[in-house]
Amino acid sequence: MISATHRFETLNPPASPAPGSTSPAASMSSFAKELATVVGGSVNQSKNGSGASQFLVTAALESHNAVTPISSGPNAGTTTTPSTTTAPPSDIPTMLGMGPVAGTAPVQQSTSATPTAAAAPISEADAYWDAQPTAVQVLRNMPDGEAKNQLALNLANQGYSIDTQIMVWGWDPQMTMTVRENQGYSWVPSYGQANIPVGPGLSMPEDPTTYNPGNAPAGAIIVSTAFDKGTILNPLVQTNSSST
Repeated sequence: MISATHRFETLNPPASPAPGSTSPAASMSSFAKELATVVGGSVNQSKNGSGASQFLVTAALESHNAVTPISSGPNAGTTTTPSTTTAPPSDIPTMLGMGPVAGTAPVQQSTSATPTAAAAPISEADAYWDAQPTAVQVLRNMPDGEAKNQLALNLANQGYSIDTQIMVWGWDPQMTMTVRENQGYSWVPSYGQANIPVGPGLSMPEDPTTYNPGNAPAGAIIVSTAFDKGTILNPLVQTNSSST
């Protein structure tokens, strides 16, 4: 089976070529004749060969050149301008393996902000002082002396609860509260209040007044270690979880 196919396409052929110029259509026709002669010779050679053979020839000639006539000037004639096309940025394939739809912006790799790291735990002392009113926090960094004692008294007179051992004497909050809990205290007097003459569970013949854990006076310091949850604990505080 022998098939010869010739397809010729010319884009924008000039209506009337300038004198002295060669028509692109004529050039194409001449080239087609030469190609047909070569193809014909090849077909004849295939026919004269031994055995049954099939020879398929497909000649596809496509012209994508636009011809622009020049009407005047020293270079009168026609000029062939190659047609070039630049793909828009939206048609450029992306790293995802598929090019974006024409008319849309290329796929951009989105970046998110680095996740904020979880806050590091603070010490139990920092947690205790951070929970105090701003006016009371001033006592933490004051040096021991009369000025500190006077400020503590002024704050107590204003209605603030001032823990004498922790806020004025500078004892560790967790250790102080743990010792109080172990001794049975549920509250202790604030700065300037009367001391407790007899501790929890104790009594004296000459002093019948006993400590009442369920009756804290107004402004007293409530004993609690709730502030140390999730903090860096004081290594000197020992707990015995196995005791019953």
